[in-house]
Amino acid sequence: MVEEQLRQTLERAAAAGPMPPADLLARVDAGHLRRRAARRAGWSGLAGVVVLVIIGSVALLPHAGKTPPVGASPSPSGSASGASSPVEPKVKDAAPVEQVWPQAVLSVPARSGQGTNEPVTMLDEHTVLLAVHTGEDKVVSLAAYDLRTKTERMLTELPAPPGLQGYWPGPFTAGDGLIVWSAYAWGKDGSKTFEYWSMRYDGTGKRRFRTADLGVGERVVVADGALYGGSFAGGGIVRVPLDGGAPAQVPGSSGYRLARWPWAVTAGPASTSQPAAWNLVTGERRTPAPRPLPSPWWSAADQDTWLGIDDNRLRFAQATDGSWQVTTNGFDPVTLTDGWLVGGTLLNLLHPNDPKQPALWDLRTGVVATYGTPATSGSSLRGQVAHPLAWWPSGERLMVFDPARVTP
Repeated sequence: MVEEQLRQTLERAAAAGPMPPADLLARVDAGHLRRRAARRAGWSGLAGVVVLVIIGSVALLPHAGKTPPVGASPSPSGSASGASSPVEPKVKDAAPVEQVWPQAVLSVPARSGQGTNEPVTMLDEHTVLLAVHTGEDKVVSLAAYDLRTKTERMLTELPAPPGLQGYWPGPFTAGDGLIVWSAYAWGKDGSKTFEYWSMRYDGTGKRRFRTADLGVGERVVVADGALYGGSFAGGGIVRVPLDGGAPAQVPGSSGYRLARWPWAVTAGPASTSQPAAWNLVTGERRTPAPRPLPSPWWSAADQDTWLGIDDNRLRFAQATDGSWQVTTNGFDPVTLTDGWLVGGTLLNLLHPNDPKQPALWDLRTGVVATYGTPATSGSSLRGQVAHPLAWWPSGERLMVFDPARVTP
């Protein structure tokens, strides 16, 4: 779905600006196939595969409006990124995250009684939400792992309701004390149905609060009494009220995807005239300032940081208002189509000297840290949220990287 959205965006951009590199879509499609292969390999062997999980929780914004204003007047370029003085990536000094940020590396069991564990997000400082998969990659239950006691506790099973076929729960997210997820299935008449569920962090209060024919895909967030997510069918952002109200596409959101809440940005690389960031609460809009270095394609890292891509390489990162720019030594941009900034300061990339090795570039310090092992099947990216978790197998355990624990 992510790759299809990117394809549609590039087709629209082609009519209004310079053409993208000829093999950009092929490279993205190749990355998609590698990520799918990595996922399958992870469930069967749990060896040599790295997955970046970005289905986690975005913190609740207390002043978020229930209905985003869509008629607010656009403003010129917004404020600069939190990384006010970014530093060029120190590629030659790259080291594993275990050495660079040891305080941010955690560990959970690779398997539970029902299947293979997948870290989703942190419920609190000491608790990891786990999605438990079967061999066919289907989530059959949710569990919580306590890092202090090293114990795993089942929260709920996710059985298919009667009368539905091909039941697939997910994506999952958490916020405001609730775990929220969707699931889709086909009825006996062939119609597709989407269910929306919630429960408290301790597993109590589980309820199905809505059934609808409009679904959300990955990149989801709980904010001010609603679940927001990219449209399952592509083409915009969907809002699902937690009180049982009908899901609806946010007006004017076609071509946008969620970044750091409450912001959405144009999906995929775009020509100079098209990229934009949009605050779903206030209606503010931002566009990147004129670039001092030539690059025919823009990609949004988030609402504060934009990336310049040329000849299939990431050439620079720049503040939205143009207050800073830093070159990037030509990182491979394939992961940028869905990776973006992790926590607002860590840019998820593929190492320029090893295109199979995921890496993080800290814009504040220039530090480059690799995570996991060189993944022969690539990595799997799920979307951008405030609290993503990277994980990779290590024997009978999963090593989990929590970017929220990284300090400058």
